[in-house]
Amino acid sequence: MTVIHVGFLKTASTLLQKQLFPNHPAMNFFNQIRHGGHSDMEEDPVYSELVRLAHEGNETYDPSKLKAMFKSFVEHADGEVVISDEAFTSYDGNIGLKAERLKDVFGEVKVLFVLRNQFSSMRSYQKQNGIKTHLIPGPLDRVDWEQRLWYQMLPGHLHWKYLSMLHYNEIIGYYEKLFGRENIHVLLYETLKSDLTEFSRQLAAIFSIDADEVRSLLQSKGENVGPKQAYRRAFKFVPHILLKKKDPQNFEAYEARVREMFEVGNKLLMDRYDLPLKSYGYPVA
Repeated sequence: MTVIHVGFLKTASTLLQKQLFPNHPAMNFFNQIRHGGHSDMEEDPVYSELVRLAHEGNETYDPSKLKAMFKSFVEHADGEVVISDEAFTSYDGNIGLKAERLKDVFGEVKVLFVLRNQFSSMRSYQKQNGIKTHLIPGPLDRVDWEQRLWYQMLPGHLHWKYLSMLHYNEIIGYYEKLFGRENIHVLLYETLKSDLTEFSRQLAAIFSIDADEVRSLLQSKGENVGPKQAYRRAFKFVPHILLKKKDPQNFEAYEARVREMFEVGNKLLMDRYDLPLKSYGYPVA
């Protein structure tokens, strides 16, 4: 049965896409991710069609080419077919519409989610995007992501900004309606970080493969060196006087508001999937 890994962002998706999915002998990775960064759309027709699935408007979207590619791939695959792209649950675009398109194109599949404590996810997002140059002109200057992040919390912006994808219960609930509760699998980023053996066991159970082999592949993890990482590395060679580094936002100052946004949904999700969210500091009612 095909497994679609849909994210979320900031949950070590690159590790799975780079170390596990393309290297395990029992897995057939449909959309080979080119790290860092995706491959050119003209050179990779599968990537091109998945971009259209995730981002193109209904007025021009046509899934027929992707359906034909997937059908041909499955016919020649020996073992589990894996599709992975966090763009399926990213905040750019309608997350529900993306889910409907996945159902239409790929049919009856298993869906894999990896969650991360919303506070931790927000900190990581800000940390990654919170460097701003000073006295460096033009395109090298960075947007002040710290201000933008908290602007996104204003009513009217949550439906399409970053925080919209952190409503895990609502998003997973919609996938349950489309694919069936029995086909939804939820793992935690915190388990991956604190107990790789247990995370590997849980992941292996979804694919019906050996957990030790999964652990071995994940242990040989490479570093995610995408455009943003390369951008920051380049700044190591820039005199510090030209850089203005913003310290991570004090997220605890917003704790009450963030907790109110997510605690009820997290409690429902925790009970439904028997997840140790409280143990990892998730906001839970």
